[in-house]
Amino acid sequence: RVMAQDSNRVAASAVTDIPVASEARDQLNPAAAYSTGSARYLVAWEEVVSDYDRQLFARLIDRNGTPSANKIGVATTGQDERNPALAFNSQDDQFLVVYEHDVYDPNDDTHVGYDIYARRVAASGALAGSLIVVSDLGHSDLNPDVAYNAQNNEYLVVWVYREWIKGQRLSNSGALLGNAFDITD
Repeated sequence: RVMAQDSNRVAASAVTDIPVASEARDQLNPAAAYSTGSARYLVAWEEVVSDYDRQLFARLIDRNGTPSANKIGVATTGQDERNPALAFNSQDDQFLVVYEHDVYDPNDDTHVGYDIYARRVAASGALAGSLIVVSDLGHSDLNPDVAYNAQNNEYLVVWVYREWIKGQRLSNSGALLGNAFDITD
């Protein structure tokens, strides 16, 4: 189960849990961001569907801690989609969810590694635009994170590539800005 706590409703003697996801399947690795425009949170998580299938879902939570009725299928390809991170774009009132996407060899359906993908989600909960391939550098990309730059209306996605840290700038629409670059060497 994925739970949240509303710090405004926490008394010294009691904590109010807010159920975000309570299906019978395991939910792991939650991440959250807040929309200042619509006064809502987006909480994303990976959900274990089977041994080789983790999918990413999200749910909006209003400012009072009430989850929306519908969960959002952020990445549901039937392959492992895992380890989400989020940022909020205050100019366009949208979120960017970045995550690890499992890559399989199509010849024998064996696991090859992970790439970094992203998906934009409007503050209304609707998916915006298409899937974004942030990095497919040899299928060794892990542990993504993302930040939003309001001055330039763009994102910076960072991740581990083998033993180095890489980065990639994205426009507010998800277009790659330049090439991926080394942060560490």
